[in-house]
Amino acid sequence: MNSPIASLAKILLASVTSCVLLGGSSLSPAQNPQRSGQPNNGLGLRINRIDEGNPGGPKFAVELTNKAGTDLVLNLGEVVGDKQVLNVVLTVSDERGKSYKLIDSREPFVISGSVYPLVVPLCVSCTFSFPVDLRRYRDGAMLNPGFYSIEARFVGTLVNDRSIEVAPNWTGVVASNRLRFQISQ
Repeated sequence: MNSPIASLAKILLASVTSCVLLGGSSLSPAQNPQRSGQPNNGLGLRINRIDEGNPGGPKFAVELTNKAGTDLVLNLGEVVGDKQVLNVVLTVSDERGKSYKLIDSREPFVISGSVYPLVVPLCVSCTFSFPVDLRRYRDGAMLNPGFYSIEARFVGTLVNDRSIEVAPNWTGVVASNRLRFQISQ
């Protein structure tokens, strides 16, 4: 008989979870409607610059932080074959206000393999983060020199697998801060 933890470990597949202890108090779900950069139902989303002056273009880190008083389970997206398709939407805006939804150039167009939920357990006060390199995105690789802003939005959906009911499944929408950056020649 498989335990819920063993089943969860199988579903995680190749995802990498980093848990960084962040001090702070828990937040109540009564903080809706959520403003950009503010936690929603105990989940915070933040985007940070991680490379100052990189000649290959700017790199960022997207961080999902559990600010609730209980452990959470996030449905971060899907594993399709050997690729990860995330429920995190990245948007870049230029100085004129034109927005570009970034599409990962590695997203599969044809499904040729198994499809599994990409489930991330997130303990209280822990953070899951992943890097963002604009060169990996179709529109991001074609940005001209200038000033831009980037933000992220995560849409949490239910995981339809009873074997991972080890913590509440976080559902909802949370938006990150808007981070200004420059692309130079």
